[in-house]
Amino acid sequence: MNTITNHWRKQLRNSARPAYLLLAELIADNIKTGRLGVRDRLPTLRELAADLELNYTTVARGYAEARKRGLIDSRAGTGTFIRSGSPSLRLRGGSGAEMTMNMPPEPDDEHLMARLHDSASRAFAEIDFHDLLRYQDFGGTAHDREVAMHWLKPFVPHASVDRILVCPGIHGVLTALFSPLARPGELICVESLTYPGVKAIAAQLGVQLHALQLDDDGPIADAFEHACKTLKPKALYCNPTLLNPTAATVSRARREALADVALRYAIPIIEDDAYGMLPRQTPAAIATLAPALTYYVSGF
Repeated sequence: MNTITNHWRKQLRNSARPAYLLLAELIADNIKTGRLGVRDRLPTLRELAADLELNYTTVARGYAEARKRGLIDSRAGTGTFIRSGSPSLRLRGGSGAEMTMNMPPEPDDEHLMARLHDSASRAFAEIDFHDLLRYQDFGGTAHDREVAMHWLKPFVPHASVDRILVCPGIHGVLTALFSPLARPGELICVESLTYPGVKAIAAQLGVQLHALQLDDDGPIADAFEHACKTLKPKALYCNPTLLNPTAATVSRARREALADVALRYAIPIIEDDAYGMLPRQTPAAIATLAPALTYYVSGF
């Protein structure tokens, strides 16, 4: 570790970036290059502060940033270790593919940008700023929920205003769902290649994730049923349409099989259908197959 911290000290001295951010980036870079491996123990805050000639608070912020990025785990009495999962995927060329966030290309179509500008201007011209700037109703106003109902109807025909909540972002919704469904130490089933944000949520809440093997049709239903029999999961999380990161879509038959298992074992389903409205045609939403058990999550 002395060799690594010596390298970090040189990098910190030669950079104008905030030291706490650079520290998290150095940890990430060392994981990508293999200089740090799974379960490697990092120095304590005081040890690292002394080695890097930084103050304790800066190092603490650096570790907190690395923890937020899913790079490390810290436990009282045992120390700080490199996590078993990395937010990047190793490629043949030795580089990394960033998988923590979707970053689509910025639009460069002048006509599109003009239309966006005009439509935003009209929306602001019609808005009531008194309503916009005060605290919002929980779950959205009646008008918000009615608009959402019409938006969802083609995909979830049974959607009704009294069963819809409008929330500030899908990631926050997933956190809000994981929290009551599974206590710390309890288990939620996910795809073996699942949305990376779910790993961060689980780590934050202390929830265990059980990976279900995938084939061309999606998560294998027999693996889900075996988990239901032996592990007693508290929920199934899935991203069935254009799964992030594989871009695969679960077949209609597999959705029916997963819904059947969930119904027989009374396992709630979190259907993260963030991309469900992008393809021209998709299989039926799982929420239509097991409506009493499924939390259907969508967005713009």
